Amino acid sequence: CEWSGCPATDIHHINGRGKGKDVIENLMALSRDIHVMFHDHATITKEQLQKQHDLILKHYEKT
Repeated sequence: CEWSGCPATDIHHINGRGKGKDVIENLMALSRDIHVMFHDHATITKEQLQKQHDLILKHYEKT
């Protein structure tokens, strides 16, 4: 999971299906718990997920 470090089981569209494409910049690997937390409880914002995802993408661009 890109957010928690736990095993990822879900793929999350940062910009919802129909608003974003199925490209790595818009897809995030999340654990089920984090995915549900994002959609059902709004304790994690889209902006927070995007920032974390961007950091991870930058890391892999360097390797």
